[in-house]
Amino acid sequence: MATPDIVTASLTYQLPPPNGERAFQTINADPTTGDRHRNTVRVNFDVPVENVRGREHTYNLDNAGFQYARRPTNFRNFGDDKKVLEEYYPESEGIIKELTGASRIVFFDHSMSP
Repeated sequence: MATPDIVTASLTYQLPPPNGERAFQTINADPTTGDRHRNTVRVNFDVPVENVRGREHTYNLDNAGFQYARRPTNFRNFGDDKKVLEEYYPESEGIIKELTGASRIVFFDHSMSP
């Protein structure tokens, strides 16, 4: 087997607030600056990033904290937030439960159109 492709990339991590408060970040950006208010500290780290193409099956929740899956969908109306919530979310929930054995799925960070 060939050596995996590995590159170094600078990734931004958010560290907990230094004062011990609960971390937060607003969803909507300030229209003037484009920034989102947060109380965390952003720090960049250079980390190795590996190309896992062809080896996706070796990653799962137990050994990597994530896993890959390919499932086709007939859903195409991603511009309609109501349809996403009513149709795509339930479809995704079923797939996630099937793949992971989870009994409950909680979706978060779906930004609705203004």
